Amino acid sequence: GEVIAVETAYASCVDPEEPNSPLDFCTFCLARCAAPLPCPECTNVVFCNEECRSNGWRKFHMKECPVYPQLRKLKFRNIEAYRIIAGQSLDEHRAFVTKFKKDEKISPLEQILCEDEICDSYSYRSVYFLENNIKSTDIKGLIACSIRAFVMTQLMIQSNRYFVNYTEDKNEPDEEDIIFIGSLFIRFLLTISFNSYQIIETHVRVKEVSLVSEESVGSGIYIAGSLFNHSCFPSAMIFFYGNVGVFRASRFIPSGTQVCVCYTEHYSIEPDRAIRRRNLHKAYSFICKCEACLSKCRISFSDWKTSLSAYKVPKLKIKSKRVSRNDNESTESLELELKLLITKFSFITLSLSSPSFDITNCLDLTLEMIEFFDRFVVVPDPMCIQVTTIFQEIFHQKGSCYFVNK
Repeated sequence: GEVIAVETAYASCVDPEEPNSPLDFCTFCLARCAAPLPCPECTNVVFCNEECRSNGWRKFHMKECPVYPQLRKLKFRNIEAYRIIAGQSLDEHRAFVTKFKKDEKISPLEQILCEDEICDSYSYRSVYFLENNIKSTDIKGLIACSIRAFVMTQLMIQSNRYFVNYTEDKNEPDEEDIIFIGSLFIRFLLTISFNSYQIIETHVRVKEVSLVSEESVGSGIYIAGSLFNHSCFPSAMIFFYGNVGVFRASRFIPSGTQVCVCYTEHYSIEPDRAIRRRNLHKAYSFICKCEACLSKCRISFSDWKTSLSAYKVPKLKIKSKRVSRNDNESTESLELELKLLITKFSFITLSLSSPSFDITNCLDLTLEMIEFFDRFVVVPDPMCIQVTTIFQEIFHQKGSCYFVNK
């Protein structure tokens, strides 16, 4: 549960496919708007306060406002890419790209780091050098991306607000300008497709607090979060407060080991290794070799009540030295402690169907279970994986959460 990183999205957008989302959430910070402020020039987006309206207008919405209805039809990635490019002037983009050319042959991590060797979540350099997998993208994918880039470039021209001179008057772009911006769109569209996080909000029913659902709010690109590798049994998870992502440890992370998040289906959601690997290869062009994919662990039970009654004490991490039965880290003591924890935890699982049961009150016991498994049990283990899903649900409710009267 410890916080690893807190990061605001470099670029984000409200879900354009949800009919009411652009008018329910601030287009700048993605917070739910109780008293929304409209855009001064359109009825397509809202802001949660004057500061967000001022910042959103200055950073990107002024340049997207005239063409936002068309952008909305193009879905997540296109709007994020438009906002990344709208955040810098044409001359600024040229200056940055010229400066970055000398760094194209250094390592990917060195490319992302700024001159003081710090990963700056708000640096154009960091987002420019994020992995885009252009070399592993097939011809069909590149053609589709190029078509979207062409459309986005044309919308930017039609807005009459990006290609302007120093007095903000319209300046017709020449062929070189169009090719340059189009190439940037291709780069950032690919970057976003491999690095964007879906931003969610948890919905809790007022009269039945045990019934929760996760609803899409939008998507965002997180620089530091993009540096975490994948695991189907991750050691960290992201939870959202608007477009602010909070990365929390979901397992014990030993010193010197990688922090991993889950890019697609978590092990508990899709236990079939072949399906997980196929989906990951299709989306991210790699074969997953995490501990969950390399282990023989299987999730065979369908509900908590069945799983608790059928669960057997797993393989424990035994100390190399001989221990007595009275040692609180002997096999017998650990098995007894685990059985007691499972007995306590059974109260949570059997209460999940109760309309008045608030799962957030069970955080301490959930963390105690995870800590025990990390210290003494060979993981991944079916029970540990299921406890991790409870952990995830608790912190989702502690993040962006909306109570609905249904």
